[in-house]
Amino acid sequence: MSIFTKKTLIGSFLVVASAASFASSDLFDSLDVDKSGSISSSEASVHSVLSEMFATLDENADGELSYDEFAKAGLE
Repeated sequence: MSIFTKKTLIGSFLVVASAASFASSDLFDSLDVDKSGSISSSEASVHSVLSEMFATLDENADGELSYDEFAKAGLE
């Protein structure tokens, strides 16, 4: 994924998050349906943009998006 595409996707996700009036921790918590402290690809699938970005954001490729990985995307 190109840097431009990644930044565009992140920007789009930020707009969606702002429009929904979520603080980042609230957004993360709302996506972490099972309250495991991470977002699985299944949990991320409810948001098309996050789902598309998931593999890029999952830096350690463990199939889970930690809050730190989420925050590094500028979503905090």
